[in-house]
Amino acid sequence: MGQRFRGARGHIELFGRNDPRSGQATRDFAERDEALRFLRNSALDSATLGALRRWAYEQGLHVGQHQGILERLATELSHGTLHLGTVTQSRKSSGGEKPKPETPDKPKPAPPPKPKPTPPPKPITELVVTVKDEDGKLIEGAKVVSGAAGTKTTNKEGVADFGKVEPGKYDITAEKGGHSKKKNDPVGKDEKKQVDVPEGSKTQVELCQHPSCANVAFFEGPTTRQYYFGFDHKTNLVAAPNGEYWKPVPDRGTLTMPGNKLTRDAARWVSVAVGQQTQLEINFDFKGTECIPCIENSTFEVVPANIAEVVTASVSGKKAAFKIKGKAVGEASLKVICDGQDLGWFHIWCVNEATLKLDIACLITNRAPVATYNMGLLRQHFEDIYRQACIKIDMVDLGSINLTSNAPLATIESSGYPAGGGVFLAKSGTPRPYNSKGAVLNALHGAASTVLGARTTAPLARAGAYRLYWYVPTVGCSILGTVLNIGSNISFGFQPDSSTARNSTAHEFGHSLNLRHPSDGSSGPQFAAHNLSTRNVASPAYTATNTEPASTPRTPRSNVMANDPTNLMGYWPDRPNRKRLRYHQWKAASRS
Repeated sequence: MGQRFRGARGHIELFGRNDPRSGQATRDFAERDEALRFLRNSALDSATLGALRRWAYEQGLHVGQHQGILERLATELSHGTLHLGTVTQSRKSSGGEKPKPETPDKPKPAPPPKPKPTPPPKPITELVVTVKDEDGKLIEGAKVVSGAAGTKTTNKEGVADFGKVEPGKYDITAEKGGHSKKKNDPVGKDEKKQVDVPEGSKTQVELCQHPSCANVAFFEGPTTRQYYFGFDHKTNLVAAPNGEYWKPVPDRGTLTMPGNKLTRDAARWVSVAVGQQTQLEINFDFKGTECIPCIENSTFEVVPANIAEVVTASVSGKKAAFKIKGKAVGEASLKVICDGQDLGWFHIWCVNEATLKLDIACLITNRAPVATYNMGLLRQHFEDIYRQACIKIDMVDLGSINLTSNAPLATIESSGYPAGGGVFLAKSGTPRPYNSKGAVLNALHGAASTVLGARTTAPLARAGAYRLYWYVPTVGCSILGTVLNIGSNISFGFQPDSSTARNSTAHEFGHSLNLRHPSDGSSGPQFAAHNLSTRNVASPAYTATNTEPASTPRTPRSNVMANDPTNLMGYWPDRPNRKRLRYHQWKAASRS
């Protein structure tokens, strides 16, 4: 049995492919359009169309989103898969009314607007700048400015990639602190003007920033005494203020180490023992933070090479520890070189280390009671001074020697004091006991040697040893210490133990080693002439170095060199800091 559907002009009956028709007649359509016109003329309302759509679905006829149900049924009727049964027309259909068109199930959506044609892409224009030094090494951290493209900093590959840019002409510069356009040029930028960056290209530009070498390696002694032997910045002191070779004018100076090691170019002298190491500080930072020298390119050359060698192969910072090692007795120079140019130098005095024996004893007499002294501090003070000349001091404390029962000595000793119980070795009065010191001191030494020679238990006097006597008169002494004469192995200290007294005994021991006062008539070979010429000149204030303290202004004195006031053999009043020995004194000091 078919399914009936009611329309405005009557009913239609549709048979599915499996519906029994009971012999009923059906109408066939030769063409799809004919079937469609018939279905539309039936004027089915929307409710009937919905029912018709559900029936078609049950028949297995699926209607697409944009396809009307009548169109699909017309197709199936023309194909014979569906059949049209009885048709009952309503009375209203007899008139001449025009059939109403079918109301579609769903309005068709308007077609989307056609997209506008995409314009062809513009050609990509790029700019890449690479910064290298003159040897082709890539430079990281250079600032690159490219006009309207802005500013970038080069990466580890030396590249500043500006990416996409507008085509045109660009002024491009590259600069980095401490670098220059060419080797040995003043610090400054490299640039290329009006670089053409055409449309559609990837333009590659190369600029140069070469590390600008410092004009000198500035050397200083380390702050810790144990790391160096002697450090002398006075012997080659320059004649003019600020004339040091590390302050050249103009910015880039051409430097060449002079052949004469005593040229007054402010080069330092360094002492080192054979087989031992000494340390300095090398400082490239003298021109300010904007000048970063090419430390990695620096090389170190010892001339002649057999005297010393460089232990520190390279320096990693603008200021760093730098070590050398003594190889043979002699003198040499060390040069710092970069790109074939001398940057700075210092001179080396190398000698075998000597050990000198020094016996210490305290003399007790009718004029001088027992005196105590600190052997540890005394040993440290002597070592701090004589290490400069590569001399070690082997000290032994002989203890006290009581000479109060020696009557002949008591008589001689009394002659060393002026009448009325004045101080020992007074410098004034009649007669002047100071002038007769030799008799008293020789008597003291002779009496002490007799007692020491009779000893059978330690501490015993040592053969070949220098001897220092502490002899501290109760009423005091007009001088701090003395020796019998220059070169004598016997020295005396007349003051209670203190930092001043320890320095005075070290000064007197210097006389035992043949060292002289700056004011002595025969002292010329032991001091730089330009330093000796500043005796009787007011000492100016000068900045401290790493190896000695700053000095304060002082009035002129005959035995003080204004250019080297803290020299051990002068009379600088700040005696605890009077410790310096210079190159000529290193060589003059007795080593046996």
